[in-house]
Amino acid sequence: MVTTVELRSRLKHTIGSDTYLRFIKALHRLPRTNTKLRYWQQDVWDSFVAANPDCDMVIDDLIDALRLCELHEVEMQAVEVRACRDHFDFVREYEQDMVERFPHAKPDRLMVSDDHRGSTIQTWFCPECERVLNTSQWRTKADEPCDEPKSW
Repeated sequence: MVTTVELRSRLKHTIGSDTYLRFIKALHRLPRTNTKLRYWQQDVWDSFVAANPDCDMVIDDLIDALRLCELHEVEMQAVEVRACRDHFDFVREYEQDMVERFPHAKPDRLMVSDDHRGSTIQTWFCPECERVLNTSQWRTKADEPCDEPKSW
């Protein structure tokens, strides 16, 4: 079994930087309970493993090994956040900045189904994305209440 650093290096070299970063980004978008890669990812992974059989691993180990920010290529860190039923609407400019400059900043809370409301959930964030957000025009107080939406 190869090390995480060696796996990342070999995968990036084999599939190219753009595909490597797109592969990582797509891993972040998988549902938390997913047990399969997307079709195109599976093709890429199968081809890579055929040439590098010592890198073969189950999807959970692959997700752990590639838990990087696709923008900064920094190791993501675990954090517990509040689970809320709120719906979050952001202004368009903030959403654009978030995608381009800090896609994995630490969230204050995550929107979940009623089953998890009021609890905490583990998620992952990029320290560099967090630093960029904290020095941006968008940083606001993170202690807003996490209540049920008001009925109009």
